[in-house]
Amino acid sequence: MTAPSPSARAARVRWMAILAALFVALLLSVAVPRADAYTMAFKHKKMASVTKESGVMILDASAFNVITEAPRNYSVVIVLTAMSPQIGCAACHQFEPEFKTVSYSRSKTPGQHPLHFASIDFESGREVFQRLGLQSAPNVFLYPATTGPFKLDDGGAPYLNYDLARRGVAAETLAEWLSAAISEPLPVTRPLDTTLVALGVAGVVVVGVTWRLLYRGTMALVSHRKTWGILSVALILAFTSGIMWNQIRKPPRFAARQDGSIEYVAPAFQSQHGIETQMLAMMHGTCAVATLLLILAVPKIQSAMVQRGATITLVALIVLVYSGVVRTFLVKNPGYPYRLL
Repeated sequence: MTAPSPSARAARVRWMAILAALFVALLLSVAVPRADAYTMAFKHKKMASVTKESGVMILDASAFNVITEAPRNYSVVIVLTAMSPQIGCAACHQFEPEFKTVSYSRSKTPGQHPLHFASIDFESGREVFQRLGLQSAPNVFLYPATTGPFKLDDGGAPYLNYDLARRGVAAETLAEWLSAAISEPLPVTRPLDTTLVALGVAGVVVVGVTWRLLYRGTMALVSHRKTWGILSVALILAFTSGIMWNQIRKPPRFAARQDGSIEYVAPAFQSQHGIETQMLAMMHGTCAVATLLLILAVPKIQSAMVQRGATITLVALIVLVYSGVVRTFLVKNPGYPYRLL
């Protein structure tokens, strides 16, 4: 038997090297999964394994990438927030309980659409914020289902953005937006605040005992005309400040601007924040009390110098406070030509 020629041996070595390289490449392709190689089962397992607070998944950058990667046979709404005290995001702290309220409501009345709730903080997801080009917080994105029976028409966008600056932070408005997106009702059910219930019961008991012990004095107070005068003024201040509008429309207490700062006065006639109502009631109330003091208390002062000083002080207070009312109106109507101070 003749030995193989040198050329045959060289060809055999080349083929063995090629086969070895192909084998190594095959091993690497199986052992190292690509970013787009997550299976649906792996995504569901990942969602089940992450930490949850009030039904909201707490994500890091890795979990965010896995859960939001297409294709998805589920929808996930994610709030990108910044809860660190060093950052000092007041809007983030205000929105967090409202977001958890919507998640709680969904758990109480689950629908057919597989909708999940998640949160990622800036401290654990800096690269996510950078990749999405976010300069402020909080932000709410809905990653809709892209496959399966619950696939949503997202118009080709990777996610839908909830406009916090325009819609506000209230749980009811977020639930309304999500309901329209998934075409399924999402009623808001706020958890029972046992502290408020206990305080209410204690208040009723205290009022009942006080009424029983101080019946005569209470009747004298209730039948006094000054009591009804104070009550009437308080009701007038409350209603003229917009309390009924708040009860009907359920506006947010305040809103967040695009730069993350807090907006206390809504810059439009058709909207009003909850804290704006309280501010107007306090300013109108201060003017009312100062006016009553001018009418009832100042004339009874015996000293002319003290009486003059009290009059000047109260008039200055009325002018100062009412100028705040006018400035509030200027925020809602920048074209208004008048102001006091």
